[in-house]
Amino acid sequence: MQNLPTTTSSAASPPVSLSKVGTHQLQAWLAENVTPDQLLDRTKKSLALFFDPNTEAEDKAMQIEGFIKALSDFPFWAVNKAFDQWEREKQHRPSPASIRIVALREVERVAKEIKRRRPPPEPDPERVVSPEMKARIAKVMEPFSGQLWLAFGHASIPSIRFFSEGSAAMRASTALTP
Repeated sequence: MQNLPTTTSSAASPPVSLSKVGTHQLQAWLAENVTPDQLLDRTKKSLALFFDPNTEAEDKAMQIEGFIKALSDFPFWAVNKAFDQWEREKQHRPSPASIRIVALREVERVAKEIKRRRPPPEPDPERVVSPEMKARIAKVMEPFSGQLWLAFGHASIPSIRFFSEGSAAMRASTALTP
């Protein structure tokens, strides 16, 4: 764990300004694993702040186990920050899913910063078509060149009139007569 204190303060999380931290450090933060003991301690400290109406010891253990299962795949700093944020902003006991959502947002924030720093992908090398190939393509396409011109909407006004007159003639010839 590099440069990340294991206290319950928000100092264990990445700084607000991620731009001041190197990419390797950000990647190290994402790769960091939380231990079950860290989760156990942090969950107990957080849940102790909220009202607990005479819950049995085994029920408390089940609740804490739920937090450990839900948060074990996050770095400790993200879990820590999620609990800190919940304690500052909420007035009721958190669920494992609610802390997981907040921790996920923190991890996504760091992942987006890493992605933003990646260089853009190399453009595909341009395909060079030889003059011989261009000539072969032109020869094959020659009979269709006028039709392609019309198909792509580059027809001249007389051509459009021709087709509209032809359509009118076609409608007239197929009309039912009494």
